[in-house]
Amino acid sequence: MKDHKCEWVLDYINDQLTEEERIEFEQHLKECAECREEVNEIEGMMADVSSHIEEVDPPEGMKERVLHQVFAEETSETNTVTPSKKSFAPLSKVWTGALAAGLLLSIGANVLLGTQLQQLSSDNENLESTLSDIQVALSELEDEQNRNELATASPFERASLSPTEEFGGGGLATMTQRETGYELLVQVQEMEELEEDQVYQVWLIEGQNPVPAGAFVTDDQGNGAVTFEMNEEDDQSWDAIAVTKEPQPNNEQPEGDIVLQAEL
Repeated sequence: MKDHKCEWVLDYINDQLTEEERIEFEQHLKECAECREEVNEIEGMMADVSSHIEEVDPPEGMKERVLHQVFAEETSETNTVTPSKKSFAPLSKVWTGALAAGLLLSIGANVLLGTQLQQLSSDNENLESTLSDIQVALSELEDEQNRNELATASPFERASLSPTEEFGGGGLATMTQRETGYELLVQVQEMEELEEDQVYQVWLIEGQNPVPAGAFVTDDQGNGAVTFEMNEEDDQSWDAIAVTKEPQPNNEQPEGDIVLQAEL
């Protein structure tokens, strides 16, 4: 009786056996000359055709026609040959052809599938790169729009800052309107040198109520500047603007003397 392990030839060639089955089959090969011959024939055919395989899709119905023809030949051989020990030889040839045909179809399908997966992976990488470029471009466009909005300013009031009798220097106060509100720019020159923690403080004045509008220090030539942003709800009818010399920054009420002033 033929050993059932003879049915493992194709699975062994395709490396589909478990480790335990592979060991059993290799032990079986040592004892079965017929299986050794089939394995050697199939491996020889694989070596001959491996360098000539093209990545093509088998014609529709090819596998069915091949197997139909093989099984037809097997049936013919079975009907005409009296079962005996020698009858296994031609039957082995038939199965060898079937195994080879199936193996070639499997190799072609695997190669084609591998190529398609590689192409799909490449397409995904290209798509991710394109999306990343679009996101960067949109971010840059948004930044540019923000810069343009910040850069758009419309000056609507200027006032020259004049020194009081005890101090020198001078300056210019400019009120501009932006998309988000108002901005006050104060620029001064030839101011007296500050000492230690002293700062120059800008005040917007309505009646008798001063509102702090930023502080600054000057360089060694007495030049300095400061900007103060106001929301639309902070818009008031300011009467005057003044600059004082304060002993320290962040005062809520003036402590020092007025050194520059202008009516608005």
